[in-house]
Amino acid sequence: MTAPILDPRLTTLDELRWHVGNTPLHPILHLSPKPGVEIYAKLEWQQFGGSVKARPAFNILRNAVASGALRGKRLLDASSGNTGIAYAIFAAAAGIPVTLCIPENASKERKQILRSLGVELVLTSPFESTDGSQDMA
Repeated sequence: MTAPILDPRLTTLDELRWHVGNTPLHPILHLSPKPGVEIYAKLEWQQFGGSVKARPAFNILRNAVASGALRGKRLLDASSGNTGIAYAIFAAAAGIPVTLCIPENASKERKQILRSLGVELVLTSPFESTDGSQDMA
């Protein structure tokens, strides 16, 4: 199973909130240390962006939009990972441009995903890793 597929540019931030959280649980059979104890795994890859990072990114963006903090502005952060992808998805739905500072040596696939979601990338020195990206942001 994969993350939901939906073009965020064709929906709204409010509509996307129904797709954040509510992560399915899957029983893990034959792993319990005691009879009668049930163990479940959360299927986080079914979130937008394929990770648990969808929740905080959505809530940060939703609160910033509600407060007017991003009106006429752009979201700027340092992330080449799942938080950046989640920001890109939700910001596209809210009509907010995104700039992410990422290390130059981030994977080609990660850069393609972010650019396809409309993110402007600022590439930073691979020798400084994420610290360099955070300093740039």
